[in-house]
Amino acid sequence: MFEFAGGEQALLDLAQAHHQRCLQDPVLSHAFSHPLDPEHVRQLATYWAEVLGGPPLYSQLYGGHSRMLRVHAGQGAGMEFNQRFVLCFVGAADDA
Repeated sequence: MFEFAGGEQALLDLAQAHHQRCLQDPVLSHAFSHPLDPEHVRQLATYWAEVLGGPPLYSQLYGGHSRMLRVHAGQGAGMEFNQRFVLCFVGAADDA
């Protein structure tokens, strides 16, 4: 899937497009508008790359899937947040 998706650059483009859509969404924007790690978009692209069968760089550099879940757990994201996040992902896929 990683290669089919276009590899590293395509997933970085997707992560950038997704981040921009999240910033524009009235429900998601708050979570994305405060100062984030400057590498957040790259980390997201690295995560998606690994999940889609690319190199295990996210696990090596950032602690893997379980660490990502711990970081985001308890943030108060409900069903509406989750649905809008997925809609932004789908739109970002079209953008990228």
